Amino acid sequence: MIEYRFLGPAEVRVDGDAPPPELRWRKNLALAAYLICSAGRPSTRDHLTGLLWAEKPDHSARHSLREALRSIRKNAGSDSLAVEGEQITLDLNQLSVDLGHFDEFVSSGDLRSAWNSVRGEFMEGFAVPDSSGFEDWLLSERMAWGRKMADVATGLSNQLLDSGDDPAALLVLEKACSIFPDSEPLGRLLIRAHSLAGDRTGAIKAFEVLESRLDALGITPATETVRLVDLARSDKDWASAPADMKPRALSSERRLPLTGRGLQLARGLELWSSCLENSRSTVIVVEGDPGSGKSRFSEELIARTRLDGAQVANVRAVLGDQTEPFSGLVGIASGGLGNSLGVLGTDPEALGVIGAKIPEWRDRFSPGKPTPGALSFGNAVLAVLLSITEESPVAILVDDAHFVDAESLEVLAGFVRSLAERRFFLVLNTNCGQSTPEIDELRARMGREVTGGVLKLAPLDLDEIAELAGRVLPEYEPAAIERVARRLVEDTAGLPVLVVEMLHAVAQGLELERFENAWPSPLQTLDQTMPGDLPDSVVGAIRVGFRKLSDDAQEVVSAAAVISGRISQAQFEKVLDLPRKDLEKALDETEWLRWLAAEPRGYSFVARIVREVVLKDLVSVGKRQRIQKAARS
Repeated sequence: MIEYRFLGPAEVRVDGDAPPPELRWRKNLALAAYLICSAGRPSTRDHLTGLLWAEKPDHSARHSLREALRSIRKNAGSDSLAVEGEQITLDLNQLSVDLGHFDEFVSSGDLRSAWNSVRGEFMEGFAVPDSSGFEDWLLSERMAWGRKMADVATGLSNQLLDSGDDPAALLVLEKACSIFPDSEPLGRLLIRAHSLAGDRTGAIKAFEVLESRLDALGITPATETVRLVDLARSDKDWASAPADMKPRALSSERRLPLTGRGLQLARGLELWSSCLENSRSTVIVVEGDPGSGKSRFSEELIARTRLDGAQVANVRAVLGDQTEPFSGLVGIASGGLGNSLGVLGTDPEALGVIGAKIPEWRDRFSPGKPTPGALSFGNAVLAVLLSITEESPVAILVDDAHFVDAESLEVLAGFVRSLAERRFFLVLNTNCGQSTPEIDELRARMGREVTGGVLKLAPLDLDEIAELAGRVLPEYEPAAIERVARRLVEDTAGLPVLVVEMLHAVAQGLELERFENAWPSPLQTLDQTMPGDLPDSVVGAIRVGFRKLSDDAQEVVSAAAVISGRISQAQFEKVLDLPRKDLEKALDETEWLRWLAAEPRGYSFVARIVREVVLKDLVSVGKRQRIQKAARS
């Protein structure tokens, strides 16, 4: 059987081997491509000779055509060509053609296989200069197949981004942009993918390459393309460690795909799209065990709302917030609302009420003085939200919402009602079994008065852990990956925060065979087993990660573990003898490696499990006492 490949440089093989020379002759290959793309429709001899041999006398052109057809029939079988008088039809069932496979994959919805069959543009680099008719046809086919391939690349990369697999989406888009460098929609999607992967540098570089290509064509980048790169320029770059960060022996990127959360992310994005399209306030409650990846999941969801034009604010609550009325609302106002479009259109009195509690607002907006008792803090923030949502959507993330004070949660529930016909999107993260009456009330109203849903994050299963292991340990054989995955299922209870830390520790040399005990013990909850019953392998993994930090970052993590709660940079400066520049560099390192999470009010541990291990196993008694003394002073 003859196999033709046209999605890229034209290739032909016969029964898997190199073809006879006549099948590779340029015009014979051109004839085969034309007949194949005719999809079984007959072509006349005069049309084919005029297409490829117009420069020859009629008898010579017909002879060349007969020889070309003979070579196809000889290698594909006598039934491969149907000749009726002057009409010639090629039977595609007698051939293997990547174009047909591509169309079949697309029809079945298998975009990944369709894209894997693409090697470049249609008949890349192929030309028949003395056949203008064929050259015109070739240009038309390249454009048609280019649109098909670009549509597949766009659809597949959007599928991957919506499932949280940013690295795979980047591979698709980088290949697509190399094939279609002048495509602004693909270039814009590449910028978006880099941004979602936390690669600010990659996003800016992708824009610069695209801008240069468009400039050569006399085209100015679209407003949406410029908006995306402006967002990237304002972000931190988490895709690569700072150049002066202590070297690490990682075999994979630190920020792994959002494995095992594709269905939940798709549902969250569906609710977000509905919020945008229908202008309806929407609430999502993300629920899971400690360490189940709620923060990472919600960050991915909120990042997508930001790229879609939402003004974003986020707050991370800690246990002490429960006793401070309106501390959660203050955190939300401090966590991004002040940078939003539309704030300046807010009533000055409302800005004055907020400025009385948040100095940054007072200094920035120079608001009027509030009338005593005239406007509550909650209503002042509502006035800001009403002003912002006149112009753009608003997305708010409340991490560890079960630690938020009751007053703030009641006000947030009121916002959902007051902004019912606005593009207001609220995401609340909470631990299983630690919900609050205010969150329970919101959940009870979902589907009736409130648009929204509950997204539950279960532990990772064996296949999902094996997928992550394959990313971090690419040099491992499948059998070894399965052994590692089975061990991690036992030792981590499938909690992503521990799975990821242990995988990176294995990549850095941790030998799981040395450890025997598993976790959690039967009939015990996750909280009951922390930290004393954690297996030695988990503690060992956290130790490995801790020792890979720079010395200054180790000091920062140790201080955060001892002080606990939320810690401001000023508090770190108080307890650590580090120059400000070195401290800021260390804080960036701990945030990049996801030991600590930052918000405007300070830093806290991404995972309480890790904090407990650091405090118990990695900070000496004397050091703990010194840090506590410095904090008290």
